[in-house]
Amino acid sequence: EWCFAVLFTSGSTGKPKGVQIPHLAATSSIASHLAVRPLPPYMRWFQFAASTFDPSLMETFMNFSSGTTICAANQQRFLTDPESVLSELECTHMMAMPSFAAMLNP
Repeated sequence: EWCFAVLFTSGSTGKPKGVQIPHLAATSSIASHLAVRPLPPYMRWFQFAASTFDPSLMETFMNFSSGTTICAANQQRFLTDPESVLSELECTHMMAMPSFAAMLNP
């Protein structure tokens, strides 16, 4: 089977290890999520997860599959003034840790 992506983890040894994500597993997961919760094409998603973190795969490819807009910004500027960045980019959605989300003014 084709490889969709490779994610690296420290594993139990502390030594980096590449883990292959099979294409069928990734596309099935994305399709299942979208069947339950479709993303509207007007949505503007702020890409918050680092590309090395596995949730970024869902953020990126669910949005690509739905035709939504993915927004990104300079990390330092976003962490300094997230409300301004989200407003300027006209973001409608993002996924974040609850502790970070609690600091935002909706």
